[in-house]
Amino acid sequence: MVRVYERPAHVLILEFLRSVSRPASALEIAEGTGINYNTVRGRLQDLKREGLVVNVGRKWVLKRKCRYGSERKK
Repeated sequence: MVRVYERPAHVLILEFLRSVSRPASALEIAEGTGINYNTVRGRLQDLKREGLVVNVGRKWVLKRKCRYGSERKK
């Protein structure tokens, strides 16, 4: 079954990370956004490649410049 979110998963993840203002694990992000855990893991890797998030140990944080995906590469 395909889940449909009100906004793209990467935007929800970026918004969540901004709202918590601290490093968060993929599980915390999944629980906080309602996005499937494996989807969160995949989108975090995409966002990392794009330079929008970084991982600190097993947790994730926004890079300082990121604003809700507006700087996400097309």
